[in-house]
Amino acid sequence: MTALRKLSAWLSAAVIAVSACAAHAQLTTTHAGRGGSHGAAFAATWRGHAGQNTTLSAYTFTAEPIGTAEADRIVIVAIASSSAASQQVSTGTPVTIGGVAATQVVMTGLSTRSVEIWEANVPLGTTADIVITYTGAMSHSVIDWWTVTGTTQTTFAGLSASTSSTFTGGSLTLPSFTVPAGGAAFAMAFNTDTSVVTPFTWSQTSGSGTIRTNGLQGTGFNLSTYDTTASGAQAFTATAGSSFAYRGAAISWGP
Repeated sequence: MTALRKLSAWLSAAVIAVSACAAHAQLTTTHAGRGGSHGAAFAATWRGHAGQNTTLSAYTFTAEPIGTAEADRIVIVAIASSSAASQQVSTGTPVTIGGVAATQVVMTGLSTRSVEIWEANVPLGTTADIVITYTGAMSHSVIDWWTVTGTTQTTFAGLSASTSSTFTGGSLTLPSFTVPAGGAAFAMAFNTDTSVVTPFTWSQTSGSGTIRTNGLQGTGFNLSTYDTTASGAQAFTATAGSSFAYRGAAISWGP
């Protein structure tokens, strides 16, 4: 019996030792995020699309999914807006995500039609109200959003934006910008096509990506969003028919 007890104790110690080694290997092979303690690998995830085609000065997109709560979670929101009169996103705290004030990364276009990208560190919750406040009544407000976790960065790595108001060409090419190795890029573009509504196609300097949203948004514009993990210098081209004005913007994040 004594021998059996000794053998049992030895086996238990061996199991604990193996488990400790496995845990150490996991911690040393994953990339520690900005939150530090969770040690998660870099991940970029498209979370959803929503739009409202009602005339309002503030739009609330309620309880939208933002994934598992993480200390280093960044929520990136791309916004397309249109109105009959000249308006813009308000000053103060114009965009909040789960009650957290977001920071504007880029805006392109005229105040009657624009694309903007905002971001915020939102560590808590699995859903969030995304609230956008304008200086006056808008006709449409449309959003796509992504999350980034496992990053050591505190803000975006690169950005690109362009506007075409010449009503020619049939596409919009964003200026080249850098997507860090192991990172990701996120883009939104639209044109003023509300009749023919040719679906967007996207291309980039190297590699490929994924179209997330593609099509007419109410009576406001033809819109598409896109993301990629292909790194290096990238110039995105969004194509969806000729004789329309285009707006577009993109940003990248690194691990």
